[in-house]
Amino acid sequence: GITLQGGAEYPFTDHLSAAIGADIFYSRSVPKWGDAENAGVYFRQVTPSIKIQYSTGAEPGKGLILFGGFAIRAGKTHHFESGEYHNGTFLNPVFVTEKISGHGFILGGGYGFRLSETMLGRIEFSNHTFLMLNDQYTISFKVRF
Repeated sequence: GITLQGGAEYPFTDHLSAAIGADIFYSRSVPKWGDAENAGVYFRQVTPSIKIQYSTGAEPGKGLILFGGFAIRAGKTHHFESGEYHNGTFLNPVFVTEKISGHGFILGGGYGFRLSETMLGRIEFSNHTFLMLNDQYTISFKVRF
Protein backbone atom coordinates (compact mmCIF):
# COMPACT_ATOMS: atom_id res chain seq x y z
CA GLY A 1 0.00 0.00 0.00
CA ILE A 2 0.84 3.68 -0.01
CA THR A 3 1.67 5.73 3.08
CA LEU A 4 1.70 9.53 3.21
CA GLN A 5 3.20 11.30 6.21
CA GLY A 6 3.09 14.92 7.30
CA GLY A 7 3.82 16.88 10.39
CA ALA A 8 5.21 19.92 12.15
CA GLU A 9 7.85 20.41 14.85
CA TYR A 10 8.22 22.97 17.60
CA PRO A 11 11.73 23.31 19.08
CA PHE A 12 12.01 23.87 22.84
CA THR A 13 15.83 23.92 22.83
CA ASP A 14 18.58 23.03 20.33
CA HIS A 15 18.18 19.36 21.29
CA LEU A 16 14.56 18.95 22.42
CA SER A 17 11.40 19.43 20.33
CA ALA A 18 7.74 18.41 20.12
CA ALA A 19 6.26 17.04 16.91
CA ILE A 20 2.72 16.44 15.72
CA GLY A 21 1.98 14.43 12.63
CA ALA A 22 -0.24 12.02 10.79
CA ASP A 23 0.33 8.89 8.71
CA ILE A 24 -2.30 7.98 6.12
CA PHE A 25 -2.19 4.43 4.72
CA TYR A 26 -4.21 2.92 1.86
CA SER A 27 -4.01 -0.52 0.23
CA ARG A 28 -6.19 -2.45 -2.23
CA SER A 29 -4.76 -5.95 -1.76
CA VAL A 30 -3.59 -8.51 0.77
CA PRO A 31 -0.36 -10.21 -0.40
CA LYS A 32 -1.33 -13.68 0.85
CA TRP A 33 -4.53 -13.86 -1.26
CA GLY A 34 -5.03 -14.30 -5.01
CA ASP A 35 -7.05 -12.13 -7.42
CA ALA A 36 -10.42 -13.69 -6.50
CA GLU A 37 -9.90 -13.06 -2.76
CA ASN A 38 -8.62 -9.51 -3.39
CA ALA A 39 -11.61 -8.42 -5.53
CA GLY A 40 -12.88 -5.19 -3.96
CA VAL A 41 -10.78 -5.39 -0.80
CA TYR A 42 -9.27 -2.30 0.81
CA PHE A 43 -7.50 -1.25 3.96
CA ARG A 44 -7.24 2.39 4.98
CA GLN A 45 -6.17 4.05 8.19
CA VAL A 46 -5.07 7.36 9.62
CA THR A 47 -2.67 7.60 12.57
CA PRO A 48 -2.32 11.04 14.17
CA SER A 49 0.46 11.33 16.75
CA ILE A 50 2.28 13.63 19.13
CA LYS A 51 5.83 12.96 20.30
CA ILE A 52 8.84 14.44 22.10
CA GLN A 53 12.16 14.23 20.23
CA TYR A 54 15.76 14.51 21.36
CA SER A 55 18.52 15.16 18.81
CA THR A 56 22.27 15.01 19.46
CA GLY A 57 23.35 17.38 16.66
CA ALA A 58 24.61 20.95 17.00
CA GLU A 59 21.45 22.18 15.20
CA PRO A 60 17.82 21.12 15.90
CA GLY A 61 16.89 17.96 13.98
CA LYS A 62 20.48 16.93 13.16
CA GLY A 63 22.49 13.96 14.40
CA LEU A 64 21.09 10.94 16.19
CA ILE A 65 17.38 11.39 17.02
CA LEU A 66 15.38 9.50 19.67
CA PHE A 67 11.66 9.99 20.22
CA GLY A 68 8.60 8.74 22.07
CA GLY A 69 4.97 9.71 22.16
CA PHE A 70 1.31 8.81 21.79
CA ALA A 71 -0.76 7.87 18.71
CA ILE A 72 -4.36 7.12 17.80
CA ARG A 73 -5.17 4.73 14.94
CA ALA A 74 -8.50 4.69 13.09
CA GLY A 75 -9.63 3.21 9.81
CA LYS A 76 -11.66 0.64 7.96
CA THR A 77 -10.94 -2.65 6.21
CA HIS A 78 -12.98 -4.70 3.75
CA HIS A 79 -11.36 -8.11 3.34
CA PHE A 80 -11.80 -11.79 2.46
CA GLU A 81 -13.18 -13.80 5.39
CA SER A 82 -13.87 -17.34 4.12
CA GLY A 83 -15.13 -19.48 1.28
CA GLU A 84 -15.43 -23.05 0.08
CA TYR A 85 -11.97 -24.34 -0.80
CA HIS A 86 -12.02 -26.53 -3.93
CA ASN A 87 -9.02 -27.57 -6.09
CA GLY A 88 -6.78 -24.79 -4.74
CA THR A 89 -9.39 -22.03 -5.16
CA PHE A 90 -11.98 -20.46 -2.88
CA LEU A 91 -15.53 -20.61 -4.24
CA ASN A 92 -18.37 -18.37 -2.98
CA PRO A 93 -16.04 -15.97 -1.14
CA VAL A 94 -17.40 -14.11 1.89
CA PHE A 95 -16.10 -10.59 2.59
CA VAL A 96 -16.30 -8.62 5.84
CA THR A 97 -16.06 -4.88 6.59
CA GLU A 98 -14.55 -3.89 9.95
CA LYS A 99 -13.70 -0.63 11.67
CA ILE A 100 -10.23 -0.25 13.16
CA SER A 101 -9.51 1.90 16.19
CA GLY A 102 -6.96 1.94 18.93
CA HIS A 103 -4.42 4.02 20.75
CA GLY A 104 -0.91 3.37 21.88
CA PHE A 105 2.67 4.49 22.10
CA ILE A 106 5.41 5.39 19.62
CA LEU A 107 9.10 4.69 20.14
CA GLY A 108 11.78 5.25 17.58
CA GLY A 109 14.95 6.80 16.37
CA GLY A 110 16.73 8.06 13.33
CA TYR A 111 19.41 10.28 11.94
CA GLY A 112 18.98 13.86 10.71
CA PHE A 113 21.31 15.59 8.23
CA ARG A 114 21.46 18.75 6.11
CA LEU A 115 20.34 18.43 2.46
CA SER A 116 20.70 22.12 1.57
CA GLU A 117 20.68 25.57 3.20
CA THR A 118 16.93 25.31 3.86
CA MET A 119 16.23 21.55 3.98
CA LEU A 120 17.04 18.75 6.41
CA GLY A 121 16.75 15.05 5.61
CA ARG A 122 15.93 12.33 8.10
CA ILE A 123 15.99 8.55 8.03
CA GLU A 124 13.69 7.24 10.74
CA PHE A 125 12.48 3.95 12.21
CA SER A 126 9.42 3.91 14.44
CA ASN A 127 7.35 1.31 16.26
CA HIS A 128 3.73 2.16 17.01
CA THR A 129 2.49 -0.22 19.73
CA PHE A 130 -1.30 -0.24 19.90
CA LEU A 131 -3.61 -1.76 22.48
CA MET A 132 -5.84 -4.41 20.83
CA LEU A 133 -4.33 -3.87 17.33
CA ASN A 134 -1.25 -5.10 15.49
CA ASP A 135 1.92 -3.09 15.95
CA GLN A 136 2.91 -0.80 13.09
CA TYR A 137 6.57 -0.55 12.06
CA THR A 138 7.71 2.25 9.77
CA ILE A 139 10.99 3.01 8.05
CA SER A 140 10.88 6.38 6.34
CA PHE A 141 12.90 9.08 4.64
CA LYS A 142 11.64 12.54 5.47
CA VAL A 143 12.46 15.99 4.14
CA ARG A 144 12.03 18.96 6.46
CA PHE A 145 11.88 22.59 5.31
